[in-house]
Amino acid sequence: MGALLRGPLAGVTVFAAISLGAALPAGAGSRVPATCPIRSIIASHLGVKVSKVHYVKGPGSLDCFYETSAGIYQGKEVIPTEVRYASPISTSTFTLMKSNNVSHGVVLVNISHLGNAAYVAIGSTPWLYVHIGTLQLILIAPKASVGAIVGLGHSLIP
Repeated sequence: MGALLRGPLAGVTVFAAISLGAALPAGAGSRVPATCPIRSIIASHLGVKVSKVHYVKGPGSLDCFYETSAGIYQGKEVIPTEVRYASPISTSTFTLMKSNNVSHGVVLVNISHLGNAAYVAIGSTPWLYVHIGTLQLILIAPKASVGAIVGLGHSLIP
C-alpha cells in the first residue's frame, strides 16, 4: 500500500498500513480523530525532534506527516513519520491487508495487547498495523525500533 504525497512532500511515496485496535467497549474506536497527535507524543516515543507537521483530512480519514530528525532523505525529499487514521475499515479488510503483506514476503510480528489485532511489518522502516472497532491506524516511522513504534501505537489508541 503506498501513497504519493502532494504539496511540500511531493514526490515521496510512503508505504504503511496500520490498524489500531484494543479491547474497548462496543462502538469504541470507530471515529477518526479530529486532529493529529501532538508533536511531543511523536518526539518522546521515537526520541526525535519534530520540525513540521502536515496533514490531510478527508471523509473518514486523517493523514498526519511529521518531518523529524530521523527522516530518511531521497534527493531533496524527506520520508516523514506518518500517522494515518481511516474508518470504516472492516475486520475482513484488515485481514486482507495482512495476507497481502505475507504474499509479498514481508516478515510480520504479531503484537498482543494492542487493539483487536496488531502486527508489525519488519523492513528498513517498521510499519505498525492495528485494528480497533472500525478504526484503522497506519503508522510508519523511519529508523524507529519495533519497541518504539509499538509504544507509540499504544499512546495513539483513541
